[in-house]
Parts: sequence; C-alpha cells; structure tokens
Amino acid sequence: MRFSRQLVNTYRTGNRRGAMLVLVGVSMVALLGLVALSADIGAGNRVRRISQTAVDAAALGGGNEIMRSSSSAAVVAAAVAAYNKAGNPVPGAVLSVHYPPLTGTYAGNNRFIEVTLARTIPTMFGGILGRDSLAVFARGVAGAAAGSQVCVLGLSNSGSAIDIKGDIDAGSPGSGCSVVSNSGIEVKNGGKLTGGSISAVGGISIGPPGSSTPEYPGIPPVPDPLAYLTAPAETSCPPALTNFKVSGTMNLSPGVYCGGIDFQGGNGKKAILAAGTYILRGGGIKGGKNELEGTNVTIINTNGPGNDPTKFAPFEFEQNCLVNLTAPTSNLDPYRGIVLFAPVNTPFAVNTFCGVGDLTGTVYMPSQEFMLANGNGKLTIIGSLYAGTITTENAGGKYEIISDMTSIAAVKRLSLVQ
Repeated sequence: MRFSRQLVNTYRTGNRRGAMLVLVGVSMVALLGLVALSADIGAGNRVRRISQTAVDAAALGGGNEIMRSSSSAAVVAAAVAAYNKAGNPVPGAVLSVHYPPLTGTYAGNNRFIEVTLARTIPTMFGGILGRDSLAVFARGVAGAAAGSQVCVLGLSNSGSAIDIKGDIDAGSPGSGCSVVSNSGIEVKNGGKLTGGSISAVGGISIGPPGSSTPEYPGIPPVPDPLAYLTAPAETSCPPALTNFKVSGTMNLSPGVYCGGIDFQGGNGKKAILAAGTYILRGGGIKGGKNELEGTNVTIINTNGPGNDPTKFAPFEFEQNCLVNLTAPTSNLDPYRGIVLFAPVNTPFAVNTFCGVGDLTGTVYMPSQEFMLANGNGKLTIIGSLYAGTITTENAGGKYEIISDMTSIAAVKRLSLVQ
C-alpha cells in the first residue's frame, strides 16, 4: 500500500515537471516572437525615418522651383535631384512626385508639391510569426504656407535696391519685420532705416544718425517668394473702359482698362473702386493730385494689348494725392492679399506715390521702382513691399511698414506642411 502511494506521488510529481517544460517551451516561443517583432519593428522604423528625411528634402527641392515660378517639369526634376543628392538613401524604394499634390489638404493646389516613397523590406525574424516583409511608406508636402519675416525686399541684384533719402520705419529691432536687399542698401541725407533686422547681399551704408537695428551685409540672395504670380490671360478690351478718364467723383467697376486710367488735368477728382480685380493693359494710372480708394481691390498694371511693352505706363501720383486701397481677403480670390501688382515681364519704370494714405496688402513690382514722391508725407503700407528698387524722392518722405505674418497680406515662405 505504501509502495502504491509512493508510485502515485512520483507519477504526479513527474507529470507536473512535464507541464512546466511545456509552459516554458511555449513561453520561449512567445518571447522569441516578441524579440523578433521588436527587432523587425526597429529596423522598419529606421527605414521610415530615413525615408521621411528623403521625401522632405525632395519636397523642399521641388518647392524651391515653385517659388521661382519654374515649369512643372523643372519642379519635378528638382524634387528628384534633391532626393538623389542624398545618395539614394532608400535603395529599392519607389519615389513618386506629384505636382500639384494628389491627396490631402493641398490636393490640386499648384503652390505645393507632394512626394511619396514606398518600399517593402524583408523581416529578419518575422517569418516565425508569418510576416516575411514590412511595408514602409513616407510622404512629404512642401509649398508656400508659413509667413515670411521679410516685409521689405528690394529685388534688384545691382546697385542699391533700397536707396532712400527719407525714412523707412519697419518696426523696432528684433520685431518680425525684416528689411532685405538683393544688392546694396544706402540711406542718405540723414534718413533713417529701422526694422527687425537689416540685411543685404552687398554693402549697407546708413549714415548718421544710424540705427540700432542689427545689420547683416553679405547674405546670400533671397529668392522671390511671389515669382509665381502672373497676370490673368488677356481678353478683349471693352470700349467703355478703353482710355478711361476720371472726371469729378466716379464709381469704377472691376474689369480690363486698356490704356489705363487717367485723372484728367486738375485736382479734386476721386475714383472709388468697387471690390474686384482691375487690369490695366497699358497706360497705367495718371493720378496726379487726386484721390483713389477701394476695398477688396487688386490693381494689376501690365503691358498693353497683345503684351506690348511699349504701351506700358507706371502709377503716377503727385504730392497732395490720397490713396487708400485694401487688398482682397477671400480665400477664393487668386490675388488674395495683393493690393498692387506689376508682373515681372513689364519694363522698368518708376512708380510714384504721394505720402498720404494707406495701402493694406502686399505691393509687388519685381522689375520696377517704387518711389515715395512726397517730400514731407508718410505712406503707410499695412503688409509688405516687394519691388525691384525702393526709393524716396526727398529727405522728408517716410514709409511706415506695419507687418503681421498672420494677416492676409503676409508674404509666404517655403515650408513643409505635411
């Protein structure tokens, strides 16, 4: 009887030991599976990080060409070149470049480019769990989205793109409004220049009394962030708006003004612009000492009919004029935030404005001169001023630039958005 009980106890003990071996064996398989999974996930994450860096670089490379208003082919080629510059960091991956983007918030928007990268990588231990490979995907989108801190930009690459005898007040040192020249900066006759910072590709010459604003000569040229802007396609000239004359106080409607807008000789006249886009095909605006006002307005001053540059004429205002214009604010307006625009294909000309009134929005004249002609006036630009050259005619003229990077007038810089 004792022998039987001992035998039973021995059997039960051996049985428990066998169960533990099974449990340990199953646990080891699970543990090895977790180790394998961790190793493969770590390898996959590493490839994902490399892939994301690569697509971000490619998107920014293509975005730079968008900012230069290059062709679609050049935008795509730049994105591929930026990817390859990294030495094909993800061998075997499929690189896709979409301009404009096909998916996401910016789908169909030609101010943005989308780059994707897809690759399947083999697993090291995943086969244990029936996973022989991992799919890796990365996506980058870049374009003009974030606000630029450059609110005054002289785009000419020769001489002094900013050459003033009066003042430019673009805020206090350290503020968000920077003054930049793609050539030199010269301030004469006791004028003043202030801003968040002052930078130039060439030299900076600010005579006494000078300024406490930080100065940075010798910077690289700044790409034109508005180079993509073009005038609308040409249409016929309505007879009623051809060689248009302003007499007395008149209400004007948006449209194509072939031959420009001419305030007939004398003072005391006023043009009130209804909301919309005004396209001046040749003739410019001969404003004299009169008044011009409008809200939600863009004025585009371009070449004459048939793109004839010989018919082009600038904006011409004199002392004692009054100009109050505000740019469109609707997201549906292609010229949102642009108040005055002379396309890059127009010939060099000097645009003169009096120092009375406000321009709310961005003034963009990349190949022309923007001059403050009033000797003692102050022109306030609530937004940004981008022109070939920026000047003042007399020592008393003063620009006041009030910039807000979040406003509708904020010029956008290249950035990654997705």
